[in-house]
Amino acid sequence: SSGINAEYGDFGLSTMSTHLMTRLLEISPNLRKVNLEAMNLSPALLRALSGCRNLEILNLAMCNGVSADPLVAITKNCLNLVELNLAWCKISTKTFSRLFPKRCESMKKLNVSGGRETVTSDVIRTMTANLPFLDTIDISDCFKLDRDVLTALQENCPCLMELSCSRVYPLSSEDMIMWAGN
Repeated sequence: SSGINAEYGDFGLSTMSTHLMTRLLEISPNLRKVNLEAMNLSPALLRALSGCRNLEILNLAMCNGVSADPLVAITKNCLNLVELNLAWCKISTKTFSRLFPKRCESMKKLNVSGGRETVTSDVIRTMTANLPFLDTIDISDCFKLDRDVLTALQENCPCLMELSCSRVYPLSSEDMIMWAGN
């Protein structure tokens, strides 16, 4: 069958089967923006996404079934990825740490909010080390962060313009004031 030339696929909260969604992604290599919010994912579906080489914006917020190797394949293969939303996904600390194994100069916006127990300051340091042009990050509701996250962001993200850190209770007002003053 022939491919689909669509550039935008909004399938958030879809009831489409994982198999059918995988097939749809496989025949839609030109997708630039994909929303799969709150869907059940499979490794095969994520591998199909990694074949969308023009992918710029990917929303996987609140998805189940986000597995490490296929997710890393997306960040390695989709070299135009500008925005990645992984908010409230159940992703392990190890997977987060492996997410950007090589320099990704296109990445501007990253949302890892809701990583209550899995997003640590070390994870943020490791992830952002390969994201030199990141200008927006949402780390809200990540309870394992401490003031070291601010140092990591300062060192790794010289372009940072927007930091969302609601309900990151370990960060004190004093920490934020000191960070902002540097």
